[in-house]
Amino acid sequence: PASGCAHAFSSQNVCEGGVLHACTTPDAPPDTQDCSLQGLTCQDGACLPLDVTCADVKVVESRLGAPAPASVAVFFAVDTCDGDPVVSLELEDFTILEDDNPISATEAAATLLPRDTEVFISLVLDASPSMQASGVVTEAVAAAKAFVDHVESSVSYPPVRFAVSFFTKDLEQVQGYTTNVETVNIALDALLTEQGAPTTNLYGSLIEALALSEQAQIQRRADMKGGVLTLGQVVLFTDGSDQAALYTLEQALGAVDESTDDVLTIALGGEVDAEVLAQLGGNGFFAAEDAQALGAVFTKAAQRVALLQKRTYLLGYCSPKLAGDHALK
Repeated sequence: PASGCAHAFSSQNVCEGGVLHACTTPDAPPDTQDCSLQGLTCQDGACLPLDVTCADVKVVESRLGAPAPASVAVFFAVDTCDGDPVVSLELEDFTILEDDNPISATEAAATLLPRDTEVFISLVLDASPSMQASGVVTEAVAAAKAFVDHVESSVSYPPVRFAVSFFTKDLEQVQGYTTNVETVNIALDALLTEQGAPTTNLYGSLIEALALSEQAQIQRRADMKGGVLTLGQVVLFTDGSDQAALYTLEQALGAVDESTDDVLTIALGGEVDAEVLAQLGGNGFFAAEDAQALGAVFTKAAQRVALLQKRTYLLGYCSPKLAGDHALK
């Protein structure tokens, strides 16, 4: 605040949500730092490691019996039970259980393997007439382009694959998955002149976007003979709620739960159902009050996407079990 730290806060460092306000000079504005973007929590005036007493492990892919019959490899993501991504875990942070019985990581030669993951990001943008009528399309396109640039610059290798889809009554994929940012930007520019149907099939479009992402990843893994790991992330932007009523919220939530993709939602304005979008965007929900705030909101979403990619792990070990079916935890 312009009034300075001494007027704004009662102590030197203050947490507000996940944001740390650090005051070095009483009369100067505080330095702000979003701890959550580093996979940390803000507590007691500092960015601290997350409490992972309760964790949610989402298996993205598992491979059994290769290269050796007892080999097990599991690619998974770790979040706290509150939905915060957990990064920088080490092998000793994990316990391997088969049939609810712990096995020795040392005897099983367990290891965390390098994970050069190919990321498939689906940008799913609302093209309903309300977007054109409110005059926010230009800002939305600029914000989406900045999102692409931020994510692309945060990943050195392998390059991120982006797809662009617009939705009103139906979902239209205007650009398939590509690593060419210029091609993605051209596709985003098409939103400036898009004339969509006067309805919003929000639920159905999310369901279809998840299906397209899954198909693309399956095809990529097949093309590479299984020699690649993939991670899908769907980012949906809307200024309204589902009006088409072709699918229910329960069906959309079911598709999200069944998918291994991360889902993030971005809302604009006051006509959205924030509670619904927060449910659908289980990996991140962001809201902009007006078009001028879209740039900052899309940037936060991009930072979240990059962080989500870092909370994946590939664990490999040799199972002591030589026959039968067994449950791994």
